[in-house]
Amino acid sequence: MKNMKKNFSKKGSVSIFIVAITCALVAIMAASFMRLMVRDQQQATQQDLSQSAYDSAQVGVEDAKRFLENFNTRCAGGNDTTNGECRRMADAMAKRECDTLASGGIGTAGAETKVQSSAGNSASKVDLNQAYTCVKITRDTADFLGSATEGTSRMIALRGTSAFNQVRISWHNKEDLTNKDNTNINLENESSPRPKTTVPSNKEWKNAINRPAILKTQVYGYRFNSDNDRLLERLNNNFSAGNSGVGGVNGGTGLDEMLLYPASGIATSNTSRLPSTRREGDTTRTDRYTLTRCESNLDRGQEFACSMLIDLRHEQRPEDFAFLRLTPIYNRASFKIELLNNGKVVNFNGVQPSVDSTGRANDQFRRVQSRIEFSDPNFPVPDFSVQTEDQAKPVCKNFWVTNLRQSDKNSFDCK
Repeated sequence: MKNMKKNFSKKGSVSIFIVAITCALVAIMAASFMRLMVRDQQQATQQDLSQSAYDSAQVGVEDAKRFLENFNTRCAGGNDTTNGECRRMADAMAKRECDTLASGGIGTAGAETKVQSSAGNSASKVDLNQAYTCVKITRDTADFLGSATEGTSRMIALRGTSAFNQVRISWHNKEDLTNKDNTNINLENESSPRPKTTVPSNKEWKNAINRPAILKTQVYGYRFNSDNDRLLERLNNNFSAGNSGVGGVNGGTGLDEMLLYPASGIATSNTSRLPSTRREGDTTRTDRYTLTRCESNLDRGQEFACSMLIDLRHEQRPEDFAFLRLTPIYNRASFKIELLNNGKVVNFNGVQPSVDSTGRANDQFRRVQSRIEFSDPNFPVPDFSVQTEDQAKPVCKNFWVTNLRQSDKNSFDCK
């Protein structure tokens, strides 16, 4: 009888031990679950604050757009009819002050600019306390950055802060790779700098992984003078007329073009003179490709695989008008444009200002750097409404006025 009581007592102690272990495991699991929940909640809050700080920085960028729009509108041509406001705005941009916007009546002078002080009316929502703390504007940038999809064009105003005679075009970076995991560039090998007159088909080109686009490069413009009565006639002449450039012997202006063909194995340096090929009245067709030496790999520290320095064959003054039109063929292209005067970089004059904006939400900060493009209100950048590549069949337009007789219309038909 004594043994039976003893065994019963032993069985009870085992049960208590199992219950204690089970409770401990449940407690550990509950604590771990709570820890995961708290961690996830903290991460969600941090992400919300980070996104709110980014949104605050973007508000600074939008205010910078308003600032630049006001500056371009009010201060065009150096006029300052706003009690010195234009000078204050220009000085603030030049000094790269954090409260640059305040010089144009936007934002808070000497302090951060509040965006939002709370997440809403509900007391349960976190107080975001959003603001942008610093917005700096660089109006005159050392380069122009952009991208274009296959077959679409980008128009860039070539307007420098001082005279220039060269344009450097760099294109094809890691954003253009068709295989992001492979930084090798697939290029045709050309052992000599001879002009290329043939090109693979679209299918052949695209089957070559990571091959840069052929870049159709067109430059046109005219030299500014006080007599603009024959502007359209001057635009129809060569941009680099007779090696004397814009405003040459006959006031030459107009359009010249090149087809930059990416290749490897080219011994010569990547420099070329702008041809004087006209689109009309010239027997020389622009179907000869300018070979451009490109790097075989984008994992060597360089930003772009291909680069070409173009000699404009004349000096382009700040008061002159010139435009660069880029059209990538067979592939998309990210690009960088630089102006140079005998190899020295010249800044663009307000063509693509840079905005550096820092936003805050509580104790989280985000910084955004953006490029802003504006058209000149005094001379908007022209674009091509319609075009044709067939010089034998140019675009033809007929015009009539209401007081012409029906029989007179035939005399105005395109020939």
